[in-house]
Amino acid sequence: MAKIVFPSENAVGAIDGTSTQVLREHALTLYARACQPSPLKCFVFTGFEVYNNAGANSVRLEYGSGGHYAIINGSMISFDADINLTGLTNNTHFIYASLTRDGNLATTWELVSNTTGVCPAYSVCLACVVVAGGVAGTPQNALHSPGYATGSYAGNAATSRLIFTGVTAKEIQLYGEYSTGTSGYNVIRKPDIPGCTMGDWGLSGVTAWDANGFIVGYSGGYGFNHSGHTYYYTVRS
Repeated sequence: MAKIVFPSENAVGAIDGTSTQVLREHALTLYARACQPSPLKCFVFTGFEVYNNAGANSVRLEYGSGGHYAIINGSMISFDADINLTGLTNNTHFIYASLTRDGNLATTWELVSNTTGVCPAYSVCLACVVVAGGVAGTPQNALHSPGYATGSYAGNAATSRLIFTGVTAKEIQLYGEYSTGTSGYNVIRKPDIPGCTMGDWGLSGVTAWDANGFIVGYSGGYGFNHSGHTYYYTVRS
């Protein structure tokens, strides 16, 4: 058995009076008491990193890379063997773990992808990967946090650029340092209209919200995507 979902009614059989599934679900129940899973929550608690398969148009989840637990609308999922997603076309793919449901019962889950960035129902975003020439590049994994997560990116002067986090942000804190000694910092919270200032200059920085992170802009020498500089962010999901 590779894919695990809890709570479920699958693979319950007698082994010395107690099935391995019952034992596993008992252990996961202890975690559930601590994290209080909710039908409104979809996030990776630990693990679920996506890796590319060298020279192929496919990606994988590695069982041996650590513990793997995620919450999808109140169901906890995991796996106990490597899982591959093959046949990716030349495009930017968003990778998801998606529940398979039979009515109200979650029976298993699948590794799926799309090129729209629109999260399927009962799914959690795991990564974003570009496939070119029939070969998957290095995946950019989602920020694994149900609350605050941090990261950075190098500016490239694009006028509109998705900073992929894998989560829908409710708040973004942006900070950048520049070789001239000046710096910019700003905070945007939903439902504020995207667009922010940098320092005291009133420069455009964020141009849009996005379900998979946030979009930065650069125009006329201004913005939070200036080439040659590093920007740091904190997002609250």
